[in-house]
Amino acid sequence: CQGRSWADFSAEISKMGAIFELYVANGTSSPSVQVVVNEDFTISVLSTHEQILDGHIYEGCAFPADKSYRTELIKYGRQVGEFFAANGIIDHFSVDFVCVKEKLYAIEINLRITGTTHPFMALKLLTDGKTDQDTGIYYTNAKTEKYYVASDNISHPTLKNMLPMDIKDIFAAQKFHWCSIRQTGVVCHLLGCMAEHGKILITSIANSPHEAQEQFDQVVAYLT
Repeated sequence: CQGRSWADFSAEISKMGAIFELYVANGTSSPSVQVVVNEDFTISVLSTHEQILDGHIYEGCAFPADKSYRTELIKYGRQVGEFFAANGIIDHFSVDFVCVKEKLYAIEINLRITGTTHPFMALKLLTDGKTDQDTGIYYTNAKTEKYYVASDNISHPTLKNMLPMDIKDIFAAQKFHWCSIRQTGVVCHLLGCMAEHGKILITSIANSPHEAQEQFDQVVAYLT
C-alpha cells in the first residue's frame, strides 16, 4: 500500500496476527483425511484417501491413502479435530494435503461433508465395519480388510439413453454387481444424473487395492 512500509505491517502483525501462504510446486499426490467431531467432542478419524484430480478438479478417490504417510494424515486430522472440539465445533470435516518429496503440506480444511464422504459411507453401510484409528485400515465385523476406488465422473453420451434398471442388468450380467456374501462389487450412485448429464458415480469395493482398481477399470472400460 502506498505510504506503508514493512515496519508498519510488521507492527500490525503483533497486534492482529497474520496468515502466511506458501506456494508448493511439484506435488506427487493429493491425499486427504476425513474426521468427525462427535457430539461429546470425541474425535473419530473416518478415512484417509488419495484424491483423484483432473488438474485441480476433484474426480474421485482411492481408499485408504498411501501407507508411507497414512499415519501422519491420521495424526494431523486428529490434531485439527481436537482444536475444533476445544472451540465447540462438531460434525464432519476433511483436510486436504499436497505431498512433495515425501513431505505433507496442508492446503485446505473443509468443515463439511465432502466428495470422499459418500463412498466411505456406502462402504460402512454395506459392510458394517470400522476404520482402525491407528492404521487407517478398514475392517468388517469379520475382520476382513476393505478397499475402494470411487469416481464422481463416469460419463459417456450413451448413458443418456439408459435407465437405472439398464445399469442394474448390465452390472449383473457382467458380474460387476455388489455381492452381499463376498461384500465386494461396484455400487452406483446418483443414477438420476444419467438422463440429463450422461454420467454416473461408482464405488468399487474389494479386498485389496489392486482388486478394487482392477474392478473399477473394468466397469469404466465397459461403460465408456
